Amino acid sequence: MKAQFKNYFTFSKSERIGITILITAILVLIMLPYIVQQNRNIVRANKDEDLYKVEVENFMQGVYQKESQADHSWDDNTKRTNGTRGNSRKRFTPFPFDPNTAPKNEWVKMGFTERQADVILKYRKRGGHFYRKEDFSKLYVVDDETYNIFEPYILIGDCSRGKYESGKQNDEAFKTNYSTSNTNYSTSKKSYSTSIKSNYRDEGLNIELNGADSLELLRINGVGPVFASRIMKYRQRLGGFATIGQLKEVYGMDSVRFAGIAGQISADTSLITGMDINKVSLAELRRHPYLDYYGAKAIIDKRVQLGGYKTFREIEAALSVKPGVYKRIKPYIRLHL
Repeated sequence: MKAQFKNYFTFSKSERIGITILITAILVLIMLPYIVQQNRNIVRANKDEDLYKVEVENFMQGVYQKESQADHSWDDNTKRTNGTRGNSRKRFTPFPFDPNTAPKNEWVKMGFTERQADVILKYRKRGGHFYRKEDFSKLYVVDDETYNIFEPYILIGDCSRGKYESGKQNDEAFKTNYSTSNTNYSTSKKSYSTSIKSNYRDEGLNIELNGADSLELLRINGVGPVFASRIMKYRQRLGGFATIGQLKEVYGMDSVRFAGIAGQISADTSLITGMDINKVSLAELRRHPYLDYYGAKAIIDKRVQLGGYKTFREIEAALSVKPGVYKRIKPYIRLHL
């Protein structure tokens, strides 16, 4: 019995080699589908990563284009409602009025749309007051041409409209009388803008950017509905303003406009919404204005390698490939161990 068992399970050297090769071939055949699938997953992951990067870039480009188109559309609509050049004089029919007391129906009667009239009334309701003729030009619904049309008819102070009813019969005389009464004021909008900025600072206007709603932002001299909307959108993308200087990153904000706004605003950093750097996803990091795809991926890769960040120095090292980015992104990073 033992001899028979031994004969069945005893192999020569060549048979042992053959069996080894056979077993190896079988194992390779078994593992081959897994190896192929793994390679496909790696290739697919790389493709998905590239597609994600392209999609993100296209999405962000689309956002900027939509914001730009919306802003231009708003500007165009504002120009149309304010009266296009060449048509303003035909549309407006001004008569003597006091901008501090004129009711809605008078604004509409003079050629303003109901929406424009509502804006003027809301400005007055929020405490806005016209102390001199030039104050009328700071309304965003009033452009230079519109102001030039209405300027001779503006009555400020104790002047009653009744005293000037006879002036309708002689527009030229009316314009001469009221133009000369304002010769002491500068006709330069730039110089007047400077005086307004000074007045706001004297009055102590201080709008906190991270907690302000759109109506509060509209109180800032130089900020209309378009810029108020842009500021709120950019604030949401950032997580809040760490400094007022970041306002210059808002689309369309130039240094001249910012100089006029800077004295009226502040930024409370305690209201900033931060990101838990050990939990935030690649997509969430990528949405931040200061991080592109490669910067966000560098943070995630280093986090995986370290098993989680323990110090801010490690985060700074991860962003060493993107000089200057760490300093900008630091206010928005929260490190919870």
